[in-house]
Amino acid sequence: MRAAEHARVSLAASVVAVVVFAASVRCNTDHEQLAERPGSGGVGGTGTGGLGGTATTTSLTSTQGSTTTGSGGTLNYPPDGADVLTLVHGQIDSERIAFCLGKSAGEGRTRFDAPPIPAGGLGYGETFTLSEAEDLDFENDALELVVLAGEFDPDADCSDIFEEAYWPARVPAPVPGGGGAAGGAGAAGAAGAGSADVGAAERPPLRALVLPTIPANSLVLGRHYAMVLAGCMGGPGVIDDGVQCGPNYSPSTPNLQPLLVPTSRDVTSERVSLQFMHASPATSEVAVQSVPASGTPGLQIILTSGVRFGSIAPKQPYMSTSISGLGIPFGAEVVVSDTNTTLFRVPWTYAAGATELIDEHSYLAILLGPGLGSHSAEGFNESRITLLATDIGRDE
Repeated sequence: MRAAEHARVSLAASVVAVVVFAASVRCNTDHEQLAERPGSGGVGGTGTGGLGGTATTTSLTSTQGSTTTGSGGTLNYPPDGADVLTLVHGQIDSERIAFCLGKSAGEGRTRFDAPPIPAGGLGYGETFTLSEAEDLDFENDALELVVLAGEFDPDADCSDIFEEAYWPARVPAPVPGGGGAAGGAGAAGAAGAGSADVGAAERPPLRALVLPTIPANSLVLGRHYAMVLAGCMGGPGVIDDGVQCGPNYSPSTPNLQPLLVPTSRDVTSERVSLQFMHASPATSEVAVQSVPASGTPGLQIILTSGVRFGSIAPKQPYMSTSISGLGIPFGAEVVVSDTNTTLFRVPWTYAAGATELIDEHSYLAILLGPGLGSHSAEGFNESRITLLATDIGRDE
C-alpha cells in the first residue's frame, strides 16, 4: 500500500504508541481447535502504562493520526513504507517460544492448520518479522496469535500441538488425564489453575497462551510496529515473588503481555538513529546512556531518562552522531541505571547480536528480563538488551 493510500485510512486504524493489551480484547478464536477453552485472563488484567498510570486498554484506539509516548507528548510518524510487524521474545519464563498464527475460517471462527512460526522458534531476545508479503492482509484480517513455550513438533499443525499443551490461564482447571493435557502436561495439569499446589508442581514441557486479537485495519499506517512479549506465561512450577516476572503474577495468573509500539524509521545522512524501549516489568524507571569503552574514542551521551515500563523514548530518535562517533566499533556500551546506580551495561555490538550496526539506519534498543540488579533464578531468563533494526520496509 502506498503512502498516499495510507493517509486515507480511517482514524480508527491509528495505534496507541504503547498498547498493553488487556484480557477483554475481543477473541473470536474457534476454541474447539484449542482443546479446551483458555481462560479469559490469558494476558493478565492490567499493566503499568508508559505514562505512569495503569494501562487498561481494551482495544486499539484512535489518536487522530498521532501516538502518545512514555515520556508524554505525541509522535507524528508519517507513513514511510510498508506495514511491518516484528515479534520480539521477551518472555521471562521460557528459553524458546514460537507463535501459532490463526487464519479466518468464516463466521467468526479461526483455524490453526499450519505449523508454528518461525521454523525452529525464537530464542530469548530474538525477533521475527511478519509482513503482508507472507500471506497476511493487515487491512482485512484480524491477527490471532497463540504463544507456545517449551517442546513441540515443529512440523505439526498448531491445532494438533494444542492438544499436548498446558494452558496456564485455562478455566475451569483441567482434571487428571483430561483432554487437552496429554503426557507430562496432563500430570502438571492436575494442579490446575487456582490450585494451592500449582506453584510447587513440575513445570509442564509445553505451555500455550492465547494473545488478544489485533483487529483488522489496525496496522495499516505505513509503519514498522514492534510487539514485545513481556512478563511470564506461568503455570505449574513457575514460582516468583515479583523479582523475575514483575507485579500481578502468580502461577495461575499469567502476566505475559504484548507491548505494541510503532517505531521510528527516520534516518539522516552519516548518522545512526536510536530509540529505547523499557520492557522489563519488574524494573522501575531507568535512564539510558551510551558510554565509550575505557581508553577508546567516542562520545558519552544520555540517550533518554525517566523511562517507565512500556515506554518508548526519546520521542524522536537520537540522530546526532555516527556509530564511530559513539565509539561503538571500539566497544562502547549501552548503560542502564536508576537514579544513582548503574544497573546493567553491555556492549552495543553484543546487544545487536547478528544485526550489523550501520549509519543511516534506525534501531530500537529493548530492555528485557527480570528486575535489574537481581539475579535471574533457575528457569528464568536473564536481563538483556536486544537491538531491533527498525528500518525494515522503509521507502528509500
